Amino acid sequence: MSALAGHSVILKSPRWTAEHSSTKGTASHAVFTADPSGFSPEFFSRTGGEIWFGGLNSSSIPLPVDAGKAEPDPKAIKSLLAVARKMLAASDEEDDLEVLRDGLCFRPVTASGRPIIDRVSDEKLGGRLKTRAGSAGGVFVSAGHGPWGMQPLLYDYIDVLNLSGISLSLGTGKVLSEVIDGLEPSCQISGLRL
Repeated sequence: MSALAGHSVILKSPRWTAEHSSTKGTASHAVFTADPSGFSPEFFSRTGGEIWFGGLNSSSIPLPVDAGKAEPDPKAIKSLLAVARKMLAASDEEDDLEVLRDGLCFRPVTASGRPIIDRVSDEKLGGRLKTRAGSAGGVFVSAGHGPWGMQPLLYDYIDVLNLSGISLSLGTGKVLSEVIDGLEPSCQISGLRL
């Protein structure tokens, strides 16, 4: 398991307001793209007129002791804003995006890109701990999902749940609850075990 660092900015644009989201102001939009500079910009409109803009990730930024105090790299934020201005501005001369805040977050990822969803055996807990059998106890792990809550790679594993969207955390929660209860998971997760 390692940390994937991701820079982001929250913006406001005069071309996106709550009125644009829908007649009731409740819809959001997501755009995924690629930029010649080498990263994959993505943005999500939010109700209230905010736009989340990110996609600039790095596996070489070390996880700080207190991840809540992580400081974004000003050069990374500058790169994000340059692309955001190209994608969201009305013209090249216009610079009317309001930056509300910037951020740096860390998401757990695995080398394979597949998360781990499993009960941890007593042997893997160091052999000194003994957990209760079945659904009476135990240590369970659901980690390594990266930025999405569950990697798109896993559609093969969870297709039976008939879930869609960018985050399949609800599917993960369902499957993990089944594992915790000692039930047969409602989809094939053998490739996600420890």
